[in-house]
Amino acid sequence: MAAKQLPPVSICDESREWKGLTLEDIRYRRAINHVKMEIEKERLMSETSQLVGNTTQGLFSSSMARKLFSGFSYLDYGVLAFQVFRQFQKVYRLFRR
Repeated sequence: MAAKQLPPVSICDESREWKGLTLEDIRYRRAINHVKMEIEKERLMSETSQLVGNTTQGLFSSSMARKLFSGFSYLDYGVLAFQVFRQFQKVYRLFRR
């Protein structure tokens, strides 16, 4: 892959004998390394978010519950709450006796 290769020794057009890196060359290489690190960081974050997103935690993250609750309207929630309230009321009356 081309990203694994080092940049050219000098980014200047002038040809010179090797006397080490210039300040401009060092800055260029640091910038390239910084970009590589940022790309790798983004790749790791993406893989981590995919791993966390695929785990099932509780009732609401399961696909069946998500499909069930996504199709409800406000009226359906009201009817469901009323029925749950009636069931609790029956249980409360049973224990009150």
